[in-house]
Amino acid sequence: MSERDYSKQVAKRQRIRSTTLVVGVDVGKAYNAVGFMNKEGKVLGSCAKLYNSREGFEQFMKMVEDLGKATGSGRNIQQTLSFLL
Repeated sequence: MSERDYSKQVAKRQRIRSTTLVVGVDVGKAYNAVGFMNKEGKVLGSCAKLYNSREGFEQFMKMVEDLGKATGSGRNIQQTLSFLL
C-alpha cells in the first residue's frame, strides 16, 4: 500500500466514533456468519451460524440491538436497523 493510500485509510479510521459498532457478515447459501467489534478491533460478539431465514434475520437484529445497548451506540444502531428494514 502506498503512503498516500495509507494516509487515506488512517483518516477514514479517525472519523469512526468510539461508539461505532463494526459488523462483519460472511454470507453463505444456507447460513451466514457474523462478527461484531468496536473501533479498536476488540471482538464484542460473534455467531457462526445465522440461517438464511426470517428467524435468522430476527436473531441477527436482536444481537445488534443488544450490542448497541451494551456499547452505548443504541441511537446509531436504530438508524441502521431502520435502513435494513
